[in-house]
Amino acid sequence: MPTITRALTKERGPIVNNKYNMEFNLDEIYQTRRPSKTNTANIPAYLREHGLFCLWKYETKEDGTTTKVPYNPNSPQYHAQSNDRRTFAPLETAAARVSGFDGLGVGIFDAVAAIDIDHCIKDGKLSAMAEDIVNTMDAYTEKSPSGEGVRILFFAPDFSYDSEVYYVNNQKIGLEVYLPGMTRKYVSITGNTMRSHDMLDRSDRLPAILDKYMKRPQQIAQPATPRQPGILTDLSDRELIDKAMNAANGRKFSKLWEGDISDYQSHSEADQALCNLLAFWTGKDAARIEALFMQSGLNREEGGKYKNPAHYAKYLQTTINKAIVSCESVYEPMPEMIVEPPAEPVQEAQQTDYSAEIRQAAMQLDEPAALEYLASRGISPETAARFAVGYISNFAVSPSETWEVITIPTGNPLRSYIVRNIAEGDRYKNRGSAQLFNAKAIEEANTRPLFITEGEIDALSIEEVGGCAVGLGSADNTKLIDAVADQIQPDRLIILALDNDKAGMEATERLRKILQAHNRRFEEFNPYGTHKSANEALTADRETFTDKIINAEKLIRERRLQEYRANESAYGMMNDFIDAVYQNKFNEPISTGFPQFDKIIHGGLHTGLYVIGAISSLGKTTLALQIGDQIAAGGHDVMIFSLEMGRNELIGKSISRNTLEIGLELKKTREYAVDYYGVTDGSLYDSYSQQQKNRIAQAIQRYSTYAPRLIIKQADEKISVNDITASVENHKHITGEYPVVIVDYLQILKPADVHMTDKQSVDDNISSLRRLARNTPVIAISSVNRESYKEGGKSIRNAGKVALSDLKESGGIEYGADYVIGLQFSSAGTFHKEGGKEVSDYDEEAAKQEDPRNVTAVLLKARFTQPCTTCSFRFIPQFNYFEEVKRTQQSGIDFKA
Repeated sequence: MPTITRALTKERGPIVNNKYNMEFNLDEIYQTRRPSKTNTANIPAYLREHGLFCLWKYETKEDGTTTKVPYNPNSPQYHAQSNDRRTFAPLETAAARVSGFDGLGVGIFDAVAAIDIDHCIKDGKLSAMAEDIVNTMDAYTEKSPSGEGVRILFFAPDFSYDSEVYYVNNQKIGLEVYLPGMTRKYVSITGNTMRSHDMLDRSDRLPAILDKYMKRPQQIAQPATPRQPGILTDLSDRELIDKAMNAANGRKFSKLWEGDISDYQSHSEADQALCNLLAFWTGKDAARIEALFMQSGLNREEGGKYKNPAHYAKYLQTTINKAIVSCESVYEPMPEMIVEPPAEPVQEAQQTDYSAEIRQAAMQLDEPAALEYLASRGISPETAARFAVGYISNFAVSPSETWEVITIPTGNPLRSYIVRNIAEGDRYKNRGSAQLFNAKAIEEANTRPLFITEGEIDALSIEEVGGCAVGLGSADNTKLIDAVADQIQPDRLIILALDNDKAGMEATERLRKILQAHNRRFEEFNPYGTHKSANEALTADRETFTDKIINAEKLIRERRLQEYRANESAYGMMNDFIDAVYQNKFNEPISTGFPQFDKIIHGGLHTGLYVIGAISSLGKTTLALQIGDQIAAGGHDVMIFSLEMGRNELIGKSISRNTLEIGLELKKTREYAVDYYGVTDGSLYDSYSQQQKNRIAQAIQRYSTYAPRLIIKQADEKISVNDITASVENHKHITGEYPVVIVDYLQILKPADVHMTDKQSVDDNISSLRRLARNTPVIAISSVNRESYKEGGKSIRNAGKVALSDLKESGGIEYGADYVIGLQFSSAGTFHKEGGKEVSDYDEEAAKQEDPRNVTAVLLKARFTQPCTTCSFRFIPQFNYFEEVKRTQQSGIDFKA
């Protein structure tokens, strides 16, 4: 168990710390945590339900400027990545963690788009540009956190544009457009609404904004260079694509061909890059470039990528023309390749045995250039020799180009290899079909963890420091693991350690599914720190990298333990607890309108389940209704679920009570007060005095001032707690706030299962209401078991007194409710002595005849307060009215008058 210590210092105040190096400074928490600056109730309903959100806070950069830094709501100690939806969370999660941050941000995912206009509000007025854009878009619009800018949120499904024609961010005028798939940013959201809308599709209005404000300066287009004559390009589409994928830049081509744009800032930049490559391979044949592009994963014609086909065709033609203009050379096949083209190049590559070339290259490994390159990558000659790494001084890439390369064999047996150009960075090329590096490690009966890396050089790096690793050769080659996963020992730990980038994360996700399907044991682990790959980590800090690889299994166990402690232990809940304590500074208890009653329930209503029980004639429904009215009058929503009385009955009772309250406030008498039947029976109105009619009108007017906050659900048939919860959540969705809930009454709620006994049903409903009460106060009315009131059911000293056991099916109520309040006549338990014997003075029938009736509320159970405290009331059933009786003074009201 973690040891938590407390210290008190003059500088920092009370500190809570433990061995996990996490500490809470209570003084600082209260100083720095503050309510969210985001009014979530005002943001579009679609975003509240389906949006993904991050946290953000202002931070100062090295140059002294401030920036809004995004954080992951799921793990607030880590940053959010704007292009990784896994680092965002639904609104409920993000809003619960916003304390200590400056606000919430919404991710630009799926069809969500936004326009950000900086510094466009001055003296409360929009600039001319901002006003034009706001009016044109006519979508949800709000002020930025500073109050000086504007955010517009809308849908733009599959909208795209050429970033070479339009700015994404026009800094000169402070205007930025956020589009899914084209923008790697989030947008801060405040709910400080200027125009209230739900999310609307504004794809048709966005082009006008782009044309007017976001166009780049026009450049004079150069005429397309004519296709070079005499170049034969009669390869089939399949042959051409296969050659492009196996060229020196084949990995780049493959990713683009498959539709992977992770290396580019926008979709249009990726389109241009693929067209540039196709211009080389097709000999600048515009028609063929278009035909091939339409077969690629980048094609956006299908699936509504462009709503206007003519627009898409024009865009594509412009992109192809640029590719042709910029293409300086084209593919020149060797004559013999033209005469005898291979029928199935992929199959031939798989069948070719390059083992002789591999052995010949390995013999040249002691060349100084080879050893120098390997040393620069942190690979020793011994490790290189163990994996038959070789060297070729003049590897023929094409008839007119050679490279000086390192060769790294792949497959099992070693019949294919890759080459890395050591003279010009990391350009590489496959020789043969894609195979796993160090594939033999798959089949080894080895207890060491097996690392799966992206590149061959990364797997070599792990082997260099004593680990065991295989290399995919590319993030796209996860299918290679699918083919051999069953050969891995089921109990062997597989560690997914791909590159720290988007392609690596996507490959990790695919591998996770593959290994789960094969029922293999695996973990995701990053031994690279802030570095992109294993080789970068090795060359940057060999000692740290070595320690992480050798101790990977131990570090994973420690991480799992720490995550478990952080997420499951009470210590892990400390942040949430402190958030709740802090929020209590702003979330005052809700007053019932009865000050003495509030005192016995710890200052008013908190989130929790309150049960009020009493026999008939003591006014438990009337008291709950009056509390509901007083809460609504105080500015809080109240939702009443009435399973016995109709909506009009409850409204009539409230208006009748108001007729009395007005009279008591004016003259402290009942004069002109009207009872329930007098209010609801229209046939009696002709017999009323003008004063009575005026009083009813005044009562209705008073009721109407708080009635908008009263939602009365009349049960035309039995309702369940699930029905109640659904209504409450819908209210929260619409209004942004939970209502206080009143249920009348508990024992006639619909059971979750028709086969339940009455006790089972009450116990289950109590448990369900308690779950609902985690978010808002819930008041449930309970009937009382009359058997305990029969003669002999109570001792003389307890005659008429209410007890927990009196509540029907009380077991679940006793243990599930936070507070249980019983109502009893104030004379309950009174007695005198005659001849040395105790004689009861309690007379229930006489107590009922009193006007007003004297009623005592007894706190029978309190989870956090001393029970058995009481509060006294006067109850006038005729007018559905309760008044507190202070212990030290009389009310001064003449209830008889």
